Amino acid sequence: MKMIFFSIISLFVIFSASMQVWLYINLHEKCSKVSTAPLVAAGCLFGSFITIFFWRISEKRNWKCLSKVCIFEWVILLCVGMISVGITFGQSLLYSDVCPALDNTVKDDSVQILQIFSGICLILSVAIPHVYKSKSMTGDNKQIDMKEGIQNSSRVSSNGYMYKPLIFVK
Repeated sequence: MKMIFFSIISLFVIFSASMQVWLYINLHEKCSKVSTAPLVAAGCLFGSFITIFFWRISEKRNWKCLSKVCIFEWVILLCVGMISVGITFGQSLLYSDVCPALDNTVKDDSVQILQIFSGICLILSVAIPHVYKSKSMTGDNKQIDMKEGIQNSSRVSSNGYMYKPLIFVK
């Protein structure tokens, strides 16, 4: 189930990135003035797969520093990709004014719908995994109670999952 779930999320990002490549190819041939944003979007979105690959390796080998760097870079790449999709959407409204030599396939509303769909897929690729509950914690997990300074068992929430409170100061 988990593998299928994250495969669908990956397909969202692959679809968005490949549509940006398609748009870049069509724009770069006839009007290179507006082809930068789809290229940046596609590069960031495909680059996010590389960072996730290294994140998975660092998680398996318990390299905490590399794991944090990979997640940080992934967030930056997805944010820049999302901004580039928005920029491409804004530019698509002006294609007929800036580049009159473009085909009607790039000038019509399908490019704007494509950008909206790409944006929705990217938002879902970030939001849906954070809703997915992977597993409950077992009762043998320990936490430190900062008020009492002793170790005790994790607390149980109303839905039966164990949790640990966030401690920001040690």
